[in-house]
Amino acid sequence: MKKTSKRLSVDRIYDEPNLSGVSIGKIGWRPDGKVLSYIRGSENGNEVRAQDVTTGQQVTLFDYSRLEPEVTAKKTRIAAAGNLAYHWGPDGNMLLVAATGAVPHILNLQDDQLVPITGNPTPVRDVKLSPNGQFVSFVRGWDLYMADLAGGREIPLTTGSTEAMRSATPDTMGDLLADSGHWWSPDSTQIAYLQTDEREVPIFWYADLMSSRGQNIPERYPQAGESIPVIALKVVSARGHRWIDTSAWPGWYLARVAW
Repeated sequence: MKKTSKRLSVDRIYDEPNLSGVSIGKIGWRPDGKVLSYIRGSENGNEVRAQDVTTGQQVTLFDYSRLEPEVTAKKTRIAAAGNLAYHWGPDGNMLLVAATGAVPHILNLQDDQLVPITGNPTPVRDVKLSPNGQFVSFVRGWDLYMADLAGGREIPLTTGSTEAMRSATPDTMGDLLADSGHWWSPDSTQIAYLQTDEREVPIFWYADLMSSRGQNIPERYPQAGESIPVIALKVVSARGHRWIDTSAWPGWYLARVAW
């Protein structure tokens, strides 16, 4: 049989379905170690998939189209690992699911019930489930918050933070600690978080190439030799806030934080 070939046009490169095919990201494990999970993105949308490592059986745990439609559109599927997230509950019976621009939800895997963690529709980021599965922490604006899943309360853990004085927000340059700005203690009683003083960091304007208009966006970004953010590390608990002494680190970056 004679094979026929087609020329790959520029239009086809940027058309749907994407030539990259299926994308996979955020690979993780159910707490009992028996199920592998990941986010699967394709031209049909994004979903959390799971595979039993003993039987090989695969199932869809969650379809992100159940959240706000504007954050699960086909155009965002290439960045499936970046703008979508999920976290297992400690018993393996629930998932915290989150997407940029949508309110995070708790999914009960036993009855498929989906419940928002807060009634406030304002976008949040850096969403995390506490190790004991009782609380959800997140950043709104420049402040750190916590939602009590049992009582339904939303609790501000920091207040008064600004673009220049940020709480629980990774360094503006994104080179280090780009994924998170706060970390739960293993016993779920404390949260360590960053506090960054960006006041002396110059503002750099860049074009947002992902925007339909390509508008310029201001961001604090130092050129070589210019001031970098002053980093502090705090811990918040029921007893209040306490500092971790970082006075010996002037002019240094914070590479990682772990309990």
